[in-house]
Amino acid sequence: MDYFKEQNKFVTDMVNAYNIGKLCSEFAPYIQWKTGNYLFSKEQAFGMLNTASSLLDKMFDDANADEELRSYLEGIDYEVTNILPLLK
Repeated sequence: MDYFKEQNKFVTDMVNAYNIGKLCSEFAPYIQWKTGNYLFSKEQAFGMLNTASSLLDKMFDDANADEELRSYLEGIDYEVTNILPLLK
């Protein structure tokens, strides 16, 4: 499997996880952007980063933490952090 196919599968799986409630509604702007809508605002980005950080902190010491959810949160955190300087 090439990188782009893996990336597309990851995003598809993340959107599906959001749709079934595995990711909270705070991440709606990110999911909407990933599915072709407008880029989120700086305010929304900070909200998503705060939520992701809080959830990841709780997962850090939890041996039973959902690894799939953690990977989605880490992906969101990474991408939103890198996009943040471009936002208004």
